[in-house]
Amino acid sequence: MTAPARASTQTGVRALAVALATVGGVGYAPIASGTVGSLVALPLLPFLAALRDRAPAAYAALVLGLVAVAVWAAGRAEDALGMEDHPHIVIDEVAGLVVAGAFLVAGVYAGLLTRLVLRTLA
Repeated sequence: MTAPARASTQTGVRALAVALATVGGVGYAPIASGTVGSLVALPLLPFLAALRDRAPAAYAALVLGLVAVAVWAAGRAEDALGMEDHPHIVIDEVAGLVVAGAFLVAGVYAGLLTRLVLRTLA
């Protein structure tokens, strides 16, 4: 691979990592970006709870995959954005809500409770 092609690939990977870490740009919300990131995950909780109840192995694989992508993207985005735990990186909020949702009964109220608990602990 030539140097320009390698640089182009690295730029593309960096852009992908930042897009994932900011959850498609949600992390750029001017106020409470972490909360806004969690709100993106909230509507997914009933679907994920149903998946958890019907196919626990598929749910576990999905959660592990999400956590792996979140760790990779957040790490790369920290490098790209030049700051550790940058406020625009909100994929950890999404992943945390999904992981915590594994222990709750299905429903939006459970998601809101999870969000409240995560914010209290943060």
